[in-house]
Amino acid sequence: MAVSLGAIPSEVQESITAFLGTKESVLVKSVQLQIKSKYEDYTLVLTPWRAYVLQVILPIRVQSSFSFLEVREIVVCEPSLVVIETDTSSYAFRLMSFDDLEQIVIHVTMALKKVFPDSSPGKLLKNSPPNLYQRIRKKIDSLEEMLQNNQGPCGGFSETYAALCDYNGFAFREEIQWDVDNIYNSQDCREFNLLDFSHLESRLS
Repeated sequence: MAVSLGAIPSEVQESITAFLGTKESVLVKSVQLQIKSKYEDYTLVLTPWRAYVLQVILPIRVQSSFSFLEVREIVVCEPSLVVIETDTSSYAFRLMSFDDLEQIVIHVTMALKKVFPDSSPGKLLKNSPPNLYQRIRKKIDSLEEMLQNNQGPCGGFSETYAALCDYNGFAFREEIQWDVDNIYNSQDCREFNLLDFSHLESRLS
């Protein structure tokens, strides 16, 4: 079932919700993805740490996905065209508007900033046209300032832990997150000791 850019039928939205299960979706956008020499309709779903490119048919099928930690470069080619280069693939997405494109670029960029505080959005977007880059950079700068003032317990450990679990395909353990955010933080611990969590393995056996 093909859809026009910008329109996501309710039955597709319901299928996306079922597909994600407990995963949080941050953005859901109709896109056109370049496949060889032409653009085809897909749905792009962004979770906190991963992008899913879904076919616009029922039942929902994953065309491809990538962790934001795989992203090497983002090139804003036109107000509605962005190319995301990862370690293994290149994705050319055409969107409905510059606002949609901007939301995607900012989400990916800020996700990386949470995990790598010293990373530079300028390097990630270095090959984008100056006028488009400046429009996006203004919003990123204000969000960066907010992020620096609110990193969360232990320098934002929870965010980094969740991102790395997603990247490596590991199960996210809420017990680890809670221990670090609460016990480590309250005791001002500066060293992460794996032995502190050895009891979790025995609980699984």
